[in-house]
Amino acid sequence: MPLVVTPAVSAQQTSAAPSSAAAAASTSAAAPASAEPSAAATSAAKAAEEQGSNGSSLSSDSGLQPNTNATPGANFTGQKSQIEENPSWILSENKFADKAWAGDLDRYSKYTDSQGRKRVVAMAATSPSMNNAKIPLGIIRAKDANRPTMYLLNGAGGGEQSTNWMTFDSAIRFYLDRNVNVVVPMRGAFTYYIDWYDKKGAKGEAYIDGPQNWETFLTKELAEPIEQTLGSNGQRGIVGLSMSATSSLLLAARNPGFYKAVGSYSGLRIYVASDPVHVCFDHVAA
Repeated sequence: MPLVVTPAVSAQQTSAAPSSAAAAASTSAAAPASAEPSAAATSAAKAAEEQGSNGSSLSSDSGLQPNTNATPGANFTGQKSQIEENPSWILSENKFADKAWAGDLDRYSKYTDSQGRKRVVAMAATSPSMNNAKIPLGIIRAKDANRPTMYLLNGAGGGEQSTNWMTFDSAIRFYLDRNVNVVVPMRGAFTYYIDWYDKKGAKGEAYIDGPQNWETFLTKELAEPIEQTLGSNGQRGIVGLSMSATSSLLLAARNPGFYKAVGSYSGLRIYVASDPVHVCFDHVAA
């Protein structure tokens, strides 16, 4: 059962526990082999477009402090992502499962936006907080300018493994029928898309070697430059699948007002004795 919360989920419903989530990530299952978009996805996409600038607010007794407001990277003094619109290296380097998704985008070439540009493309963004790692991005452009942006987070395998949003033809065609921008980060396997306390990551592990600062990347470094590149209207939603069904709720709760819609599909049910985080996960358990 998917869970969609609109506007963005209140922090009273969840608590961020980066260390617990990171520990659990190594045992989580990869995203399911098929994920059919449903009324929930429609609701999230519609809410991202129609919600005003007012997002959820934190109660004084929630114990959860917001990281940003509705402006991408507000009060953030670090560097922003650099966007690369034609990253040929994604296919030439052929890392992980990149060829499985980036090598198959021409089948959508008939779909063009109002400026005649292909709508389903690959881009890339740097993450200054992760040693300037280059993050491939699956992109679906809106047909017109000044449209909202949906961020789709992959399951446990991130974009590194072969089961991800960009290999779900039905998901891509679903969003092609909606006049919204879509951004899919194609890295992040087993990270829960959060900022890890251990800035070394898991040294020697191909997926998570080095600093893992995914919340910083998604909410402070990436959003502003990619939305400017896509000509977005500044309204955004976030959707998570499997592992990241947890992440989408945590990111929205920790950044009130930043996302106008939240989608959570097939989330994990995790109990942590020292933290009430299971209250959130009960709601997203499949």
